[in-house]
Amino acid sequence: MIPQTLQQAMVATVGSSDSGALFIYSPGNLSKPVEISYARLLHQARQAGSALQFKPGSIVLLHFDNHGDRVLWLWASLFAGYLPVMSTPFPDNSNRRLAHLEHLAQLFNKPACLTTAHLLPAFAGQDGIVPTCVDKTLLEDEQVNSVEDRIRPAALMSDADEPAVLMLTSGSSGSCKAVALTHRQITAAVTGKHSVMPIPPATTFMSWVGLDHVAGLVEIHLQAIFTGRSQVLVEAPDVLMDPGLLLTLVERHRVAWTFAPNFFLARMHATLQQQEQKEEEGAGRNWDLSCLTYLTSGGEANTAHMCEEVSILLAGYGASKNVIVPGFGMTETCAGAIFNTRFPEYDKLHGYAIASLGQCMPGIEVRVTDGTGSNIPLPAGTLGHLEVSGPVVFRSYFNNKDATQASFTADGWFITGDLAMIDDTEHGHLLLKGRVKDVLNINAVKYNPTDIEAGLYEAVPQLTYGSACCFSSLPPNEHTEEIVIVYLPSYERHELHAHVRTVLAIRQACLERTGSRPQVLPLTGASVTKSSLVSNQEPRDVLERQLLTIYVQSIDHATEVEFGVQTSILDLGITSIELIKLKRHLERDLTCIRPGSIPLSILMRNTTYFTDRPIYALRAAGFNDGEAMATSLAGMVQRYHAAIKLHQPQGPYALAGYSYGGMVAFELAKQLEREGDEVKFLGSFNLPPHIKNRMRQVDWKTALLDLCNFLDLLRDDQRADLASQLREVFDKDTILTQVLAQINRDRFAELALSPPALANWAQVGQNLHHLAVDYEPTPSVARMDIFYCNPIKEVASGKQQWFDEFISLWRDFTRSEPQFHEVEGSHYTMISPENVFGFQKTMKAALSARGL
Repeated sequence: MIPQTLQQAMVATVGSSDSGALFIYSPGNLSKPVEISYARLLHQARQAGSALQFKPGSIVLLHFDNHGDRVLWLWASLFAGYLPVMSTPFPDNSNRRLAHLEHLAQLFNKPACLTTAHLLPAFAGQDGIVPTCVDKTLLEDEQVNSVEDRIRPAALMSDADEPAVLMLTSGSSGSCKAVALTHRQITAAVTGKHSVMPIPPATTFMSWVGLDHVAGLVEIHLQAIFTGRSQVLVEAPDVLMDPGLLLTLVERHRVAWTFAPNFFLARMHATLQQQEQKEEEGAGRNWDLSCLTYLTSGGEANTAHMCEEVSILLAGYGASKNVIVPGFGMTETCAGAIFNTRFPEYDKLHGYAIASLGQCMPGIEVRVTDGTGSNIPLPAGTLGHLEVSGPVVFRSYFNNKDATQASFTADGWFITGDLAMIDDTEHGHLLLKGRVKDVLNINAVKYNPTDIEAGLYEAVPQLTYGSACCFSSLPPNEHTEEIVIVYLPSYERHELHAHVRTVLAIRQACLERTGSRPQVLPLTGASVTKSSLVSNQEPRDVLERQLLTIYVQSIDHATEVEFGVQTSILDLGITSIELIKLKRHLERDLTCIRPGSIPLSILMRNTTYFTDRPIYALRAAGFNDGEAMATSLAGMVQRYHAAIKLHQPQGPYALAGYSYGGMVAFELAKQLEREGDEVKFLGSFNLPPHIKNRMRQVDWKTALLDLCNFLDLLRDDQRADLASQLREVFDKDTILTQVLAQINRDRFAELALSPPALANWAQVGQNLHHLAVDYEPTPSVARMDIFYCNPIKEVASGKQQWFDEFISLWRDFTRSEPQFHEVEGSHYTMISPENVFGFQKTMKAALSARGL
């Protein structure tokens, strides 16, 4: 019996003998996936769903940025009897983000919302949607007791004709709409897909698009569950930057069905051609793709010649000769519903430059009409309006009667908005010819040109209002369409600099809205002389040479001739995919451990200059009300270790610590290495290995004075004078009163501090020093970089003594020669505003030398 609801499908699959599993790769990790059987997922979903306490039947917006969270909370919502909405990424622009959230709040009548802690800032500035944070809770099987009793009655009594999930449209024609996909519609779609394209035994499905995309949800995730097959879920950035990695995963997991729109096939085409050359040189990758049966491709037009070449290249690795399957589908049709399983032979026979889309699967019918409401199909070979009908087609937009009514004909056919024809052959393939209304289709995403033009006027004041025109075009010998923007400038034609500023501003505004590089026309008539152009600046050192190499590798068609050290990437028109590739090539996590009493703001001055990587800062316990301070050094290190593993489960790691934090970073590095992780960079800022004598000198008074000095509440001379005046004073209230009498009151107010908060801060610092009064370092770490400057006067008389007698002793605790970096400033000012620029340059060079 075919399951009638998604919940029934999951239970039926788990009850079968050959139930499958999910293999989920976390972002940035393509080495080892998390494997979760469908039975395990069912248990976790029931357990998680039982913890949710929304009203029965509530609409729940699921806003996540990774496969694992989306999968778990989709099924948790379903088994709890809620109606999930798959949220799409929010706009980066603050005004558009708030408008989007306001629209969702109105559309769904202030829905419940689930998200994770690091995404909470995206909900700031509005109160229409109040998210519930559901950061990962580990659910053990033994915790799941009487799970059948925990399933909400609403989940067990789901009606097949009721919505199972709400999917958001792209909003290409305005605000997004919510497509209500019913259980019956999804079941019909999965059945239809499987009937025309069954996958071989012992093979799997794979998706690199999220469940917020209908292809990721229905075509891959749900089809795999309905058919009891395993599925592989990988994050898009990890394969977009190198399509060869997708093929590696296909081979590893014996993938039969995955998804690849035309823009991705174009990148795969380039990758496979490069592999051919490498194979001739004996250095290529020899994939076994005999499992790969279907690469479904939709969302934008497929260029037939390029796709044919990709098919031939993939067949050389064992893939099916008809592996690329162009097709047609929409969110409203549960993704692909019309497939060309005869590509490329059929299209080559008929001389199509753009691939035909094939024939209908069971569950859908198509017709082409004149669009006048006559509802009479046009003869084959006649251009008209494409309309579809059948069990696979949705019935309504949620809470939007006007849009629903406008989208259907009087006899119930859905108006797709496409111009199409059925070719006049015995097979009757569908040919798509454009849109009835202007819509740009770039990288399989639809955009409204009017919205782009409005954004240009807002962002580029040099444009004459009403003079910009935005459209798409397929350049000769190219495989994907690009955006073209033609405008009438408001400056004189001879104003070269104004022209350049305008073109760059247009490119940036378009890139922010679409992620696509536009062609900007017209060029000015003014002649451009070589003397009017700034020549590219050559790399000055190894670091800049490495960066230049990475940029050229990441940006298609960029060369070292046109790309100088100071060239803006917008000058070359970087695309969204190239930006992902560049970001992954450049970024590596850096974890900073702050000193005992030094404020986080001081340590994080460096972050202004390290925009190429995430930086995580670890802060000691004891600052918040009711928060206990650390009681042992080992316990603190263990707590920091757990926090690092939560954010970055796998290495290589980069750690750095300032003063006392350098010791903590050293101990953390040893623990990570003991567990088999690689610490590729370990930085210590002006701390020697032997510190217990100094730790014994730091009392509450010293911690308070150091803190005020770091916070710019006291100058160096004031700190020294107070230390002398208070030498024989031990009462904390008296000390605090005298210190407060001399601090910079404006700075104190700027920091929003209070006397009790300042006193507690000093107590946290003293406590950390107390934990290390008996600390003795033990060997060893693989590598270490030590940054040193002028020492604390109480410890050494000068920098040379500081290095010879203290800093250089780190050699006893590393398994390779440590690298020592002399920097400007003193212990308290080495990363102060006047020194931080020079410090960050030294640190960046050290990271680069370590391969980061």
